[in-house]
Amino acid sequence: MKTNQKGIINILILGLICALVVAGFSFAYVKYFKPKNKNTNQVVVNTNVNANANQNLNQNTNGTVVINSNASANTNGTVVVNSNANTNTAVDETKDWKTYTNKEFGYSIKYPSDWPIDTQNSDQGEVKIGNVPEGSSAKPLIVYVYKNDSDINRFITSFIDGFPNGCGEQGSEYFAGTTWITLDCPFNGQNYKSYSVVWGGNIYNLTYTRGSESINQTFNTILSTFQFSNKFDLKGIKVGDIVTGMTVTSVVPYDAEHGAISEDNYKIQFSGQATITGNYQIYAPNDGGMGITSDDVCVIEVNEQTVANLPKEKSDNRGVWFCFTNPADAKSALGSEPGTKTATMVVDEYKINYYPSEVYNTAKFISKTE
Repeated sequence: MKTNQKGIINILILGLICALVVAGFSFAYVKYFKPKNKNTNQVVVNTNVNANANQNLNQNTNGTVVINSNASANTNGTVVVNSNANTNTAVDETKDWKTYTNKEFGYSIKYPSDWPIDTQNSDQGEVKIGNVPEGSSAKPLIVYVYKNDSDINRFITSFIDGFPNGCGEQGSEYFAGTTWITLDCPFNGQNYKSYSVVWGGNIYNLTYTRGSESINQTFNTILSTFQFSNKFDLKGIKVGDIVTGMTVTSVVPYDAEHGAISEDNYKIQFSGQATITGNYQIYAPNDGGMGITSDDVCVIEVNEQTVANLPKEKSDNRGVWFCFTNPADAKSALGSEPGTKTATMVVDEYKINYYPSEVYNTAKFISKTE
């Protein structure tokens, strides 16, 4: 009887040991060997979630990107994205608008395609753009160009004097690559909004009458498209074209023996006066280079306010630099003492020379202005 009891005890002990061994192996397998679910990049489509692509992106600690701040990520880092998400992108409301370009005064402006434009006085510097609803207090946007006038202070004073009650305080606004003087001028229950600037030796004035909020916003968008240009495309330039007030009289290769007109072989002659302010140099003996002698007078730099008066090929990256074809007349007005000085000058017969050698542009000196 005692032997049987001892055998039973041994069996129980052996069973307990086996159970502990199995439990240990199970624990080790689960902890160290069983594959884990690491599907942190899985995308789950949830049609009940609204996601906007323009919302801020959030990133959790394991690097998973959450596209919608209202979307949810489960505990294993899965991103929940709405299959019907709306993507908000900027819309260019002017992409279908028309563009008016005035080559004589060197500017362009866009306007709604269903708006009329009055250009009958464009050669005198006046263009009217507008499609104003009946009964509205607004009037068309009017572009005025006052040719060969750069006295902006006199112009602003005269403009204000045209309103019986004067205008509000002057402001400023930057567009078209420059800073404009702004004025708000009330008259007969209306409010005229005006923008004025000197560019290329001319005064440009843009004025419209305020109306409804939507009309005002349209006018502001039109103004944002206004651009100055003294650039031209060599591929399209031809005799008779007008660039920033100058007329093309000749387009030929600089050296015909080296081929037809190309981006590094052309000579373009213009006719028409331009006023520029810049630094000129009168050379002493042994100065110069490129064939320049002490007989020559050259403009070596033109300031940014008047450089737009002179045409330039759009791919020409050279600074504006030219010599006078009549240096004796230039010295008579500017003086003959060697050195570099600054002056405002009227020039004509501007010629652009481009060739892969030491060449420079030329112009005829007309006068010095005070």
